[in-house]
Amino acid sequence: MSVTPQQYYYLNDNRLDVTGLRDSAGVYLNSATVTTILIDATTLAEVAGETWPVTLDYVATSNGDYTAVLESALSVTPGQRLILRVTAVQGTTQAYWEIPVLVRMRQE
Repeated sequence: MSVTPQQYYYLNDNRLDVTGLRDSAGVYLNSATVTTILIDATTLAEVAGETWPVTLDYVATSNGDYTAVLESALSVTPGQRLILRVTAVQGTTQAYWEIPVLVRMRQE
């Protein structure tokens, strides 16, 4: 399983992808409820500008892939460190991740 991005581009809509979500037996989870919250790494407060949690949508006919868009209106600044908290639940299977995210000014 992987989660992207590990950076958030300032003043841009940012796509969030969870790919290859599987249970402990390696079976893809294609009907999970996947949600995320973005918090400030220093204050541990939710980032303003979004109603949290954001629910990721399952990508049809994929193997455990989910996606959502984090809006450009988030109240962040370049160089700010954030933590992306991701939770996935399907039946009795539950998973949780905390992923460091850096806010960057888009250069390209």
